[in-house]
Amino acid sequence: MKIFEVIKKVLSIVAMVALIGFIVVGIKMIIERPSDTKLALYHKMELDYYRVKDDLVDAVDSIIHHYAPTSELHGIVLVEECDEYEIDVRFALAQGLCESHFGTKGLARRTNSVWNIYAYDSVDFDKLHVAGKFEHPDHSVRPYLKLVSKKYLTDTKTEQDLMRNYVNIHGKRYASDVNYEGRLVSRYNEINSPTIDSLMNQYQMLRLRLNR
Repeated sequence: MKIFEVIKKVLSIVAMVALIGFIVVGIKMIIERPSDTKLALYHKMELDYYRVKDDLVDAVDSIIHHYAPTSELHGIVLVEECDEYEIDVRFALAQGLCESHFGTKGLARRTNSVWNIYAYDSVDFDKLHVAGKFEHPDHSVRPYLKLVSKKYLTDTKTEQDLMRNYVNIHGKRYASDVNYEGRLVSRYNEINSPTIDSLMNQYQMLRLRLNR
């Protein structure tokens, strides 16, 4: 009988310890689980993020098709790539407009290079480096932004600096036209939309808060 009583007491203690363990785990899960309010706020931020992004893309597409109705350049590509390289989307739009009307004029109609990278001084299509030819205008976005980011926007330089003096790290100009900066500034101001400014600020803020 004593053995059974000992076993009973041991089992009782084990059961009590297990119960306490379950209670502790349960309390920990409740404490660590985000509140319904926090979850609701997070989901709202996600919805706002996609809404703002869609509105920004629509605004960029609207500008592209306003100046070049036949352009095949997509706003979604420009918005996402500019965000990745931290380059003002309006600056990219202004230069794309200056260079080729978003791929619809000049050599870009054959190269699909919206910003005419490697197309120095109206070089012939056949003599143009293969790196300056693309299957689609969208494919020219990243190489252009990569070039500007690594060769032009160095140190503390900004897009505003380039619109005053568009030279690279070696002091070479992006374009030989002496009035290039003036034309770029004119286009930049022409498409300087408060809507894009506001949407871009909201988009970047929500992206940071959502850790995207």
